Amino acid sequence: MRTVRISAAETLASMGHGLPPALAQPLDKTLDEYRQALALNIDRPEAHVSLARLHAGQGDPEAARRALESALRLDPAFVPAAVNLADFHRAAKQDQRAAEVLRQALRHSPEAPALHYALGLLLIRQGETRAALDELAAATRLAPDNAQYAYVYKLALKERRNRAP
Repeated sequence: MRTVRISAAETLASMGHGLPPALAQPLDKTLDEYRQALALNIDRPEAHVSLARLHAGQGDPEAARRALESALRLDPAFVPAAVNLADFHRAAKQDQRAAEVLRQALRHSPEAPALHYALGLLLIRQGETRAALDELAAATRLAPDNAQYAYVYKLALKERRNRAP
């Protein structure tokens, strides 16, 4: 039952603002229980990523950022934390910081396709097509069964061919 409550609380965390008091109080209690469960594993980067999701869901992006940074301090090679932190910076229109996070993570996990994919997308948004294609190609090579990586890579190749004189 505890696992179900915690899972439901994580899902509903972002809805707590508009709930009537009769529903908000049990949710708050369950969220406290969830935070306690995360505290038991706070020495693991996974707990910090879960905490970041909770903070983000509750509308506290700065706390989410700090939790993701803590996860990367614990394990600089932890891909989910790096991808999420880079996305945080991208959403804040801090593309350079996002790229730094991804490149740093790639130094620790050069064979992580999700890092290459995220960096490739970021580079496309920055107009760095050649570098983006290299990253998307790496993601596709490292995860040949990932249809999304292959699809985006092929779209980027097609777009580049269409722009060529």
